[in-house]
Amino acid sequence: MPSLHEMQSGFTAALLDPARSHGAPGIRAAGISPSLRLGIYRNNVFQNYARSLTSIYPAVERLIGRGCFAHLCREYCRRCRSRSGDVGQQGARFADFLGAHPIARELAYLPDVARLEWLIEESFYEADCGPLDLRRLEKVHEAHHDSLRFLLAPSVRLLRSAFPVEQIWRFTVQPDSSDESLQLSDGPCHLLVRRQDFAVEVESVSEAEFALLRALQVGYALGEAYSYACAIYTQFDLADFLQRRVSDNVLADIAQA
Repeated sequence: MPSLHEMQSGFTAALLDPARSHGAPGIRAAGISPSLRLGIYRNNVFQNYARSLTSIYPAVERLIGRGCFAHLCREYCRRCRSRSGDVGQQGARFADFLGAHPIARELAYLPDVARLEWLIEESFYEADCGPLDLRRLEKVHEAHHDSLRFLLAPSVRLLRSAFPVEQIWRFTVQPDSSDESLQLSDGPCHLLVRRQDFAVEVESVSEAEFALLRALQVGYALGEAYSYACAIYTQFDLADFLQRRVSDNVLADIAQA
């Protein structure tokens, strides 16, 4: 008699690959063949995954067409098994899958479009946070300002792409607001993704600001992060950056380095 692990492994393999249906032990016929039973269940599983991926990646689907997208979804789900009980998390590796797929040879920007859409998905479901209490900053001695760590809001995501993926995304999902003069040579772009109330906003930022935000995101103190921005643009206005990003809740908290 097969062990529980063997039964689970055989069932999973058969569910993802019809050719392995015979390897699923413990499935009774009872008026309908085990292969047909698995086929019904398999169809439901893949339909659920496909609906989830379609809702997360509408721009990718429109760029390559519904039929091609459906084919890629099935291939992806077979190759990249879910690691979560949440069907929405199945799409986490889709951009990397596209990057390794032959389709990226023809549409090199497609994986980064998918990365942007996944960041939008992540940002939307992140935790809320209140505005930074400026009275806490007033209590920090001026000598310690450079060693302050500014923490980004949980919904903040950053993306750099060699392609103008924000324009491509808007051209695809928001055609009325897009620029008809879109050129793939318009990259690179540096994007700040964040949720404001109940909507996710995608904002293009300068390379210098992106470098500062990235440094803050990985834990650098303000002084060190600022040096990254100045290495790109020597006239970077730190005071303006702090005022803007505190007011729009991108900078959500402070800590001492």
